[in-house]
Amino acid sequence: SLILRIAGGTVAAWLLYVAGFEVAVRTGFAERVVNRRPHRLAVSFASAHSWFPFWATAAGIDARGQAPRLRWQAHIDQASGWLVPWRLASRRLELTAVKVDGVELSLAGEPRTAPAAESPESTPAALDLDLALPVIPPLAPPPPGPPAVPRWTIGVAGYEATGVREIWIE
Repeated sequence: SLILRIAGGTVAAWLLYVAGFEVAVRTGFAERVVNRRPHRLAVSFASAHSWFPFWATAAGIDARGQAPRLRWQAHIDQASGWLVPWRLASRRLELTAVKVDGVELSLAGEPRTAPAAESPESTPAALDLDLALPVIPPLAPPPPGPPAVPRWTIGVAGYEATGVREIWIE
């Protein structure tokens, strides 16, 4: 009957989706796609699963990135969220309803220019906090030449973070 065919087709499509996602993650294809520009963004994860289309969970996420004036690194124990599929056509990875647990984040800004010499009277006293800031090494330099394809952008619309252990801003 028609209803059985539709149900069978739906189950087959779901199985293909789950199998495709698992193969992409387990073979390293997903990490290679995400890390196409390792001089800008490098991401690794211990495990990732998607049992429902466009909903994904991941564990043991380590990410590093850099822009002209900012370097950052993060570790997230667990994350889950929805992927907005229609935004992929415009080269935008958009995630919604993201939940993360166990977060460590470090940001290091790069100075725009060398600071000008100031008189001692106009300089506030420095705080001697003796904090051990984590070292964020620079990523590899970009390859020579202009990028061949337009850049991707990433957006996160709505998130909830629990278990935030550490945030360092330098």
